[in-house]
Amino acid sequence: MTKTAAKKNVSVFHDLGFSPAEAESLRIRAAMMNTLIDAIEARKLTQAQAAKLLGVTQPRISDVFVYHVRSRHNRRRASRTSG
Repeated sequence: MTKTAAKKNVSVFHDLGFSPAEAESLRIRAAMMNTLIDAIEARKLTQAQAAKLLGVTQPRISDVFVYHVRSRHNRRRASRTSG
């Protein structure tokens, strides 16, 4: 593995030019959103039920799901073009 390839595995946020602190914050935030989605799906909650449980609006929960779908789509597309 080249140094460039190893370096890219550190963080997509770092690769995009964010400072190390901001990249780490964004990485943690993305991981938390993925964990939240997993918990909502495991409990078979609707977005409205999840919103009520978490004390936020349903559109906010929808935003989290939309982000998750987009990032999963982008990862798949990137893996197809890089391989």
